[in-house]
Amino acid sequence: MPMKDSALVELLRVESPSSLFVRPISHIRDQLVYTEPYFLAPHTNFEAGNYALAPIEERMFGRCLIVRNIPLLEACRVFFIDDAVTANVSWKCLFVLKDEERFHPWQAMHISLGRLGSLTVKIDKNKLKLKKNPSSGNSENFGHWKNIGLFISLIENEWSFEQRRQFMDILSEFPKFEITPCQVDIEDDQEEIDRPSLLVNLYGIEEDKSIDEKVSIEEICGVLMPNVMVTCFPTLLTEDPRLAELDKEQDDLEVILLEEFRRQLPYDWRHEEKQEYKEGDEDWDIVTCKLVEWEEKLLKKYLLEDGCFWGFITPNVTVSPWDMHITPIIKENEGSADEQWIFDQFDKIKRMQLVFDDFYVDPKNQRPLDEEEIRYALTQGRAYAIAAVEHRKKTGPQWLRVEILDFLPNNNLDLRFVDQGFRGFESIKNIYRIHRLHTAMPPFQIPMGLYFDDVSISETEMGWSSHFWREIVPFDVPIVVGPKLEFIETGKLQFAEIREIGEQENLLDEIPPISLYSGDGFSHYEGENSDLGSSEEESDASELELNRGIPDEEDEYDSEDQDYYDDYD
Repeated sequence: MPMKDSALVELLRVESPSSLFVRPISHIRDQLVYTEPYFLAPHTNFEAGNYALAPIEERMFGRCLIVRNIPLLEACRVFFIDDAVTANVSWKCLFVLKDEERFHPWQAMHISLGRLGSLTVKIDKNKLKLKKNPSSGNSENFGHWKNIGLFISLIENEWSFEQRRQFMDILSEFPKFEITPCQVDIEDDQEEIDRPSLLVNLYGIEEDKSIDEKVSIEEICGVLMPNVMVTCFPTLLTEDPRLAELDKEQDDLEVILLEEFRRQLPYDWRHEEKQEYKEGDEDWDIVTCKLVEWEEKLLKKYLLEDGCFWGFITPNVTVSPWDMHITPIIKENEGSADEQWIFDQFDKIKRMQLVFDDFYVDPKNQRPLDEEEIRYALTQGRAYAIAAVEHRKKTGPQWLRVEILDFLPNNNLDLRFVDQGFRGFESIKNIYRIHRLHTAMPPFQIPMGLYFDDVSISETEMGWSSHFWREIVPFDVPIVVGPKLEFIETGKLQFAEIREIGEQENLLDEIPPISLYSGDGFSHYEGENSDLGSSEEESDASELELNRGIPDEEDEYDSEDQDYYDDYD
């Protein structure tokens, strides 16, 4: 991935100024290693370029890349992508890396100091393409090169042993570092360059110093190291080292090392297998494990003396007087000095979501559903499940409670995400049984809409109200709902009044009234724009303009579009 911003890093491995491995301070390496009990499936394809799990430590497996197969020893040279360690591992200790374990990028990054070059160089004749002097015909005239940077790109850096030692001594003076991308890696988009190494500027940060007091490692090397050159712009454009070329001292078969723990899997390694669903286990039965939907007795603890309650309108789903979602909050006493009590209630919801994530991430609690079971459950009433949804801001899937509404083509299901307030779809393979323990808590949000007593309301008038409602109702402060409230069978709350705190006016009254329309267009509009035109042509044009921003039907939400989860988090 291209590097677009600075990063605080720790050093993992130093070969030379042209070849370093670092890891972000905020790495998640410890979440990407596997210990007992864990089910390991033997690897069968040992070709270079394949990923695998291999022992990084005794009784601990990490993600690695196979860089070379060594059939003579029945072993492979592997590179651990999260630790920057190269080792030789027996075929018996290589295991399959599952697809879900490939979701996270390498935690180790290979970098090169783009502005620091060694003057101990040799010219790469394969790259040397000299330009001919038109006047003299002399093809070996270096005076026609545009700049020194272009010439440096034709040479290979040769770092001497003394230069490497001095470089490591300089780095040892700093406990942490910052890297920033060289300009060439940001702006050079003309060609697709396969660059596994990042060209960076490296800065050292001393103990007890802030990041603003960082010092340039390249500039220090330019003063303390012999035969080096520091340029203003990156000139170190030589080819990146290949992983298979690292640790060249192990190329001699006589000195190849195979540590004991990398020769075979411990005989007493405990494998954990998924528990299969057993018929009669009522705690996992999709027919009987039904979610508790909102009703009057659940709302009582939120109601004030006047029969109203406070809550926050959810902004990232449908918001109309007829269909919206609200997160209820329990109002504190008047003596509260700040709003921390509000944040505490939202934190409680987030902690509950973490309970779901921690429970279902355990393989033994992942019990898939098949199509026949789901179809039967839908004939017995409402059907609920748990859905595994990938989230780009998380380190793994989120486990979200859903109501299964219907079947869609291509093995997809129409779902209502009960805690987020929107509808979407997921593949059947991502839908699992929900445990009875997680059905006792009602949805995090209450679905609600206006009393629908007047069946004569047209779709146009409903669209008109919805169009203005999003601009009227506040999202960043609590609102007051009630006192006329009534739940219908589906768990949806019907209301007649919504007010801002401390106000008496019903926000519904702020929706501009829509007049009776004649023909195909609105005849007039009461209020500021009371005259939308007198002629039929003007009326048609006005209707077109008014309907331009009015939705025709309820929004549909795709659960694979991760942006819909951002506001919820």
